[in-house]
Amino acid sequence: MKKYYVPLPVRPDADSSFIDRKVYDIPYASVSPAQKLDLYYPNEGDGPFPTIVYFHGGGFFMRDKKDDQVQGFLYATRNGYAVASCNFRLTGEAPFPAMMNDACAAVAYLKNHAAELELDPDRFAVAGQSSGGYMATMFAATCHSRVFVDPALGGGDVSLAVKACVDWFGKIDFSTCAVQLEKNGRGSHECSNAPRSRNAMFFGVETEADITPEMLEKSCVLSYITDKMPPTLAQHGYIDHLVPVQQSEELVDKIRDMTSFENARFDIIADADHDDPLFLTDENIARVVRFLDETVK
Repeated sequence: MKKYYVPLPVRPDADSSFIDRKVYDIPYASVSPAQKLDLYYPNEGDGPFPTIVYFHGGGFFMRDKKDDQVQGFLYATRNGYAVASCNFRLTGEAPFPAMMNDACAAVAYLKNHAAELELDPDRFAVAGQSSGGYMATMFAATCHSRVFVDPALGGGDVSLAVKACVDWFGKIDFSTCAVQLEKNGRGSHECSNAPRSRNAMFFGVETEADITPEMLEKSCVLSYITDKMPPTLAQHGYIDHLVPVQQSEELVDKIRDMTSFENARFDIIADADHDDPLFLTDENIARVVRFLDETVK
């Protein structure tokens, strides 16, 4: 497939001015310049620190680890968490499952170097929003099976297990998204049938007509959830016009079916759209931190 490079809309960097110690652009693999992460540390306390590994949104084809999407999770440094914000190969460079291969490589790097980085390898969580929410939940579902580990990216046999997952409005099942948006009375290019659409780029094909049932099944988070799925907090805006709220409903239902009701916590934010400031309120950040304190610390 021809590679498409999309001009990136300007998005401001996250405000990390309140964080005293941070390290930018740590390479976790060497196949692509995209394979870098930033580490943010708590201002107080001594390591090893519990760690949130964060994946940014942007439809898998844009955005960056430093932009303001990570803001909500940077606030968790005030509660004693280190935050690793990861870049990964975008779909203009490499289609699925490259981003998941990179997610595994990033976590493996952090765990292998945990002592020198002052991280606690036994107290990791994954988090993300939108496409990053997909990555976080897919990683949480597959970290034990290691199905997306690419030996060429390094990492060895270190355990990739995480204690928790936080998913903000992530897409879960590519095969149902468009129908659900239509049912909700909302349409979007996010799930369109246009040539060179985000979905086509994700799968590495020219048009969505080229996406096979086998591709859809392999990319569906629901296909991988087992009784080993860690505790998960899913939050979704009720009026999301890009990723329908039913995506999180499907995720939560599957986790509860495979584990227990309490293992999946679900918050529908009534007046929130996609990537809405309502996710960044003090009350909601406190809610996320409480969940992490209960499951990770």
